[in-house]
Amino acid sequence: MFLTYVVRPGEAPEGRGPQLEPFWYFMVNYNLRLGFLTQLAAYMGIVFTISASGSNSLALLSFFHASPEAVGQTPVWVVQLCCGVFIMGCLMTMAFQSLVDDDSSIKQSRGYRSGTKFLQFGSSFAVICWILSLLVFYAANYYFDDPWMQKQLGGGSTWITFFTARLCDALALVFIGAGIFFLEVYHSEGAGEAWGWLCALCFKLTAL
Repeated sequence: MFLTYVVRPGEAPEGRGPQLEPFWYFMVNYNLRLGFLTQLAAYMGIVFTISASGSNSLALLSFFHASPEAVGQTPVWVVQLCCGVFIMGCLMTMAFQSLVDDDSSIKQSRGYRSGTKFLQFGSSFAVICWILSLLVFYAANYYFDDPWMQKQLGGGSTWITFFTARLCDALALVFIGAGIFFLEVYHSEGAGEAWGWLCALCFKLTAL
């Protein structure tokens, strides 16, 4: 019995393709970096907006809870724009898994492919989290008045939506941390195992 192993060199052509590079070719190669940079820019925009309104920029949980003290103190359109940009960054990281090599015959790439799947799971939970957070903040600023919020805050549908968003956020951080660990450890040009452990630990601590 003979076993045949398929070895594909790194520079070997993969078959048919366009002769001219599409205009989105740059984003195909760098969408993971652009996705994380977009999320970072959106997050910093929210932090700076909260700081400019005179609130504590470190108390993001109370801000996304849309407490009556925070309603009306921040520019709503800026927060909505930042949330939309963050969701767009999550969608860019989700698309990364669809664009990477998925050749299961290469044993060394299995851990890397697992990392891309973990990253896609985490990005999916992050999209759900930020959509729910945007809904809570949007409703608190446009549809709920202060007396009603004072009565309903901490219970009912508002608390369920807020708690679900925070739970999805924690799951997203756990999956993204695992994804970055596998990407860094199993990629031939990764930063190294130490950097993978550091990123995974930071994401896990943030999720807690």
